Amino acid sequence: MNLLQNFITKLVALPKRTLYVLIACTALSILLVAILIVLNFKSVSLNKREMSPSAMEQQVVKLTEYEGKVMYVNPNFYPDEDISYVLTDSVGKDIILLRAEDKRLSIVEGLTVKLTGIVVTTKTGNNKVLQVDKVMVKNGTN
Repeated sequence: MNLLQNFITKLVALPKRTLYVLIACTALSILLVAILIVLNFKSVSLNKREMSPSAMEQQVVKLTEYEGKVMYVNPNFYPDEDISYVLTDSVGKDIILLRAEDKRLSIVEGLTVKLTGIVVTTKTGNNKVLQVDKVMVKNGTN
C-alpha cells in the first residue's frame, strides 16, 4: 500500500506537460498492442468448416450416385492413389474406381451397392475416382 501511495504522490508532483506526455504515450502503447493483436488474428486463414456462409455457397460440390458391385483391385495398379476397390456392373465391367477415407468399402466388398460421392481424377489424370461419402447396400427388394 505504501508503494502505491508513493507512486501517486510522485505522479501528482509531475508538471502538467510531463503528465500529459506520459498519458499519451501509455494510450499509444495500448493502441499499438491492440492493433498488433487484431492483425495477428486476421492473418490466420479459415478452414472449410470456419468459412462464412457466402464463401461456402461459392464452393458447391456436385454429389454423384453410382450403382454396382464393389470389387477389390490390386493397389499396385494405382500407386500413390490409395485405391483398392472398383465399382463393376452386372457383367463385371469396371464403372469407376473407388476411394474412401474409412473402411466402408472393405465392408461391402462383393455386394451390390448404391454409392454417393464426389468424382475426382487420379493424380495422373487418366482415370476417374469416386470419393465415396455414402454407401447403401442393395438387396433383392430394392
